[in-house]
Amino acid sequence: AAFFLGVFWFVYRKMYVYAAIYLGIGIFLTAAQTLLGIPEEFSNVVSLALGIGAGMLANNLYKSHIDKNIAETLSVVKGSEIVPVLQAKGGTNLVGALICGALLVGIVTLSVVAGL
Repeated sequence: AAFFLGVFWFVYRKMYVYAAIYLGIGIFLTAAQTLLGIPEEFSNVVSLALGIGAGMLANNLYKSHIDKNIAETLSVVKGSEIVPVLQAKGGTNLVGALICGALLVGIVTLSVVAGL
């Protein structure tokens, strides 16, 4: 799923740091292509590699993310409060992923209207 959805998958899984890194690489790649005249083919290959990397590493990154959240919660919360706190920290963020999608549509629309 991370291969196809990229940043949306990371946001959906509440992995915001990884989403920011993924998005940052994409923005850097686009800026480098525009400012340095890097051929679009190179950019496409790097984007494909980024997607493949996300697809290959996403489950391990997610497992690490979850293990870290569980360890942090268990070090602070005790007793019957553990499960509700873990449920609040875990799960998914569909709203965040949809907001990212809406922002993407807005950016693409603005760039088309501006003729970029």
